[in-house]
Amino acid sequence: MKFRTPSQLFVLQKELEVLNKKRHPNIVALVGVCLADDKFWVVTEYCQKGSLAALMKRENVTLGRKFHYGLG
Repeated sequence: MKFRTPSQLFVLQKELEVLNKKRHPNIVALVGVCLADDKFWVVTEYCQKGSLAALMKRENVTLGRKFHYGLG
């Protein structure tokens, strides 16, 4: 993602601050962030079974109504 405005950088900073404070076995931990020019990389803990998308595809997971409501 490239930042087009300072407000985009501000929103990213706030999101990362929230993620950094979360500690729960079901939430991937934020390890760090690397910013260079107008690009960024988010570093998270290693997930042994891969990404959520890959896991869902591999296990043929369907999401229930409650999960969809939780997404907003």
